[in-house]
Amino acid sequence: MSIKTPFAIALFTLGLTKTKYTDLLGYVLELWQRFASPKTLDSMLDFFDVLVFCPCASLETRSQLLFALSELLWGFSRRIDEAQWRIFRSIVKDLKLEESLADLFGEAVTSIEQNLADESKIFQKLTGKSVLIYTLTESAALRVKTILEAACQPITVVISDDRGGNDRLSQ
Repeated sequence: MSIKTPFAIALFTLGLTKTKYTDLLGYVLELWQRFASPKTLDSMLDFFDVLVFCPCASLETRSQLLFALSELLWGFSRRIDEAQWRIFRSIVKDLKLEESLADLFGEAVTSIEQNLADESKIFQKLTGKSVLIYTLTESAALRVKTILEAACQPITVVISDDRGGNDRLSQ
């Protein structure tokens, strides 16, 4: 399932009658119900981002689609990553539907906040340490080095991209 975002933005920006808006969201709902999976979730979240951004011809229909998304998210909750939960939470807040989705919303927020707390503890443990990153992809290591240096000051990060058969690798 792939919803083309530029096409959706154009449609919603130009304006749709309430009937056409309702029909279009009905088609999206049908597609989501037929093909919903953790793999297609990002497309649906992108589509909702468009719905939040563009004019809405039917608040009720948009809310119904969000409720259908949240119902299926509950079934995938163990396979949804923190970034997806944050995006979903942001959409719910933007649409001012936190109270309507309190059960799902509360559990996801608790899980995310716990994971963020655990992540910050990891960064605290690295503060003042030296880290060696061995990689075959130097650009990825440079990104990690930048993140670590920003989050764990002071820290020493050394990147090694030595290729096989040298004395340094045998140590």
